[in-house]
Amino acid sequence: SFVGTTPPGAKVTVPKLRTLVPGPVAHTFLDADGKGVVYFERRDKRFWRVLPEGAPTLVSPHEFPAIAKAVFSPNRSRVIITVPDGAVISYEFSSGYQTTLPRTWRDISFSPDGTRMVFKHIGSTIVDRFLMTAAPDGEGSEVVTTLGEDSSRVFSIWSPAGDIITLFTEHKAQDEAHL
Repeated sequence: SFVGTTPPGAKVTVPKLRTLVPGPVAHTFLDADGKGVVYFERRDKRFWRVLPEGAPTLVSPHEFPAIAKAVFSPNRSRVIITVPDGAVISYEFSSGYQTTLPRTWRDISFSPDGTRMVFKHIGSTIVDRFLMTAAPDGEGSEVVTTLGEDSSRVFSIWSPAGDIITLFTEHKAQDEAHL
């Protein structure tokens, strides 16, 4: 192990670093092709894409006043945005089509092909808490199972293979969890 040291005679190549985007950005995601980065520019309130060898390009001219959370579809064609007041918006970049989703939809995750979402519907009472799926525009919503008191222990996440849509944790001890 060479933690914190370089062995004698080792050739070390330090990569050249350069700034791709001046200033801070938010909600960054690796682009679908793995070559670029999609990000939200807080100053102009829009989404941009930058490649390692190029200047940033605008993904959409639409401005979003503020974003608390952003979840991109696998091919980066759509984003689910949660704004600070709790509103949830589905926005498709190519068409500019925007849909307001229910505020009760939380922890949204896309299917591997981006055609469905899994999420927790968290209503005001314990009996109004469900694991659900829907199309990215909110159409065709279906209840998968009730969550009840377990909603805080369920994580809606679609597996890469598409065969798992949630994880359930059970804490047995202070430093132990079961999945």
